[in-house]
Amino acid sequence: MAAPSATKAKGRRGPLILFGLAALLAGGAVGLGVWMWTHPLHPPPDTVAVVITHKEPPKPVAFGPPAPPSLREVALGRVEAGAPASAMPVKPPGSAATPLTLDTGGAIVPKPPIYSAFSAQHGLAPAPASDLIERGTYGFLPIVGHDGRNPWQVYARPFDLTSTAPRVAILITGLAIASQATKDAIDKTPSAVTLAFAPFGHHVGDWLNLARATGHEVLLELPMEPIDYPRQDPGYNALLTAYDPPQNLDRLGWTLSQGAGYVGLIGRMGGKFQASRSEMTPILDEIARRGLLFVDNREAPQSVAGDVATADKLPMVAADRVIDSDPGRLAIDQALIDLVNTAKRNGRALGLASATPVSLQEIAAWAATLANQGIDLAPISAVVTVPKPPPPPPDKPLPASAP
Repeated sequence: MAAPSATKAKGRRGPLILFGLAALLAGGAVGLGVWMWTHPLHPPPDTVAVVITHKEPPKPVAFGPPAPPSLREVALGRVEAGAPASAMPVKPPGSAATPLTLDTGGAIVPKPPIYSAFSAQHGLAPAPASDLIERGTYGFLPIVGHDGRNPWQVYARPFDLTSTAPRVAILITGLAIASQATKDAIDKTPSAVTLAFAPFGHHVGDWLNLARATGHEVLLELPMEPIDYPRQDPGYNALLTAYDPPQNLDRLGWTLSQGAGYVGLIGRMGGKFQASRSEMTPILDEIARRGLLFVDNREAPQSVAGDVATADKLPMVAADRVIDSDPGRLAIDQALIDLVNTAKRNGRALGLASATPVSLQEIAAWAATLANQGIDLAPISAVVTVPKPPPPPPDKPLPASAP
């Protein structure tokens, strides 16, 4: 009978051993937890760790040679046109600008100033001129200088106004809305081509500066109510016939505040607005008062812009045609030929275009042929008509004296 009892005792010993091992593991875990609690791996919040490092003296900063000059680098004055890759920016004659400095963490190293290569070499005035601006509700606004200088003349692209050759101006509209089209218009057309920017576009002020740095004369577009508004929308802050003059003048002020260096404005759409004398008169009065020019896009068949501009002595020009109303290559070529013929008949002509790849290609190729035809490619400021003041009234004869 002893054998069965030993077997039962042995069977009870197995669970006891497992229970003991489990208790041992649990005790070890508790002990480890207590140790970690009293010995934290990270310092408590009120402990400050101090790390002492050796501070190396600042190393001198050396300006390495710039990359081979691109059109944009030349335009921004980083190098001069035709300069070797190792050339450094140069200070234009007569400039008294103070060099900028670069903080390199202790070492102050002179940094060569950046100038516009076109401005330095060809006289395109920097913008804004401090005496040709005033602060408005939405930003700075152009004004006529105390000496009578007009922004449309100060910011104009230099042009030989004594030339008797027929003049053709090309104006690319709708820029600052699509970045690539805007960049292509700046880079791929001759600098004598004028560029117009939508005031509600992206980074309008930056685009204006870049266009002027490459020699382009610039305008702002003025959104105006079209005939079929609101089916067609001219854009944010458009001038509308439903508003009274103070509301539209406020919107004009917003448009004028979106950049600097422009010579004037061109209507964006505006088939209905430009046909209303009561609406156009206060707008063109204000444009004339600020020393700007105006371009009539001929959207309104019965536009009153010409009559109002004459009364205001406002420099103005009306477009002769939209050269890419038919966007085909052959149609654009024919429109450019017609524009030259108009200039030969009338002495000057203005064509409007959009920044499509085909339009830009055809304009660039056509512009290269103008010199051989005896035609000047002119900026907008060189084709406007400046109304002359009316002649003074004739002197009244003195009444005959009584005998």
